[in-house]
Amino acid sequence: MRMGVLLCAAFFVSPAVAQPSAGSAPFDNCGWLVLRGDTLVDLPDAKLKPRNPEPLATPPADAKAAYCAREKFTMEEGDTRLIQMRLPLVVRARGTEGILELMPEVPFNYHKVGDRYLPGRDTSNQETITVGEPKAGSK
Repeated sequence: MRMGVLLCAAFFVSPAVAQPSAGSAPFDNCGWLVLRGDTLVDLPDAKLKPRNPEPLATPPADAKAAYCAREKFTMEEGDTRLIQMRLPLVVRARGTEGILELMPEVPFNYHKVGDRYLPGRDTSNQETITVGEPKAGSK
């Protein structure tokens, strides 16, 4: 029996945020999404650099996901290392967010309302792209 990895990416459109010019060097402004009350909030971490082959920063115990703001909406080779840490990754670029998650083992069970991430999934404004092979018995 072949087992594959099922990665999903969901895309959300958010209000535009300031981004560097197209000619600037690549950047990753990354951190952790941690639970504060009933909301996930950003906790920046300058040591979290998925593009860098060095070991990743250790997430806080209350981290529910990681995030990276980038100049372009791209999935980088090192992004899967966060999934291996059992954390979804929210990629932000020019007002769009994509969530890289491993289904069903590492889902991102939050939805965005304004600037807040609240518990529960809302799939009404997202597109899901599945990469890899589904598990046996799934469609």
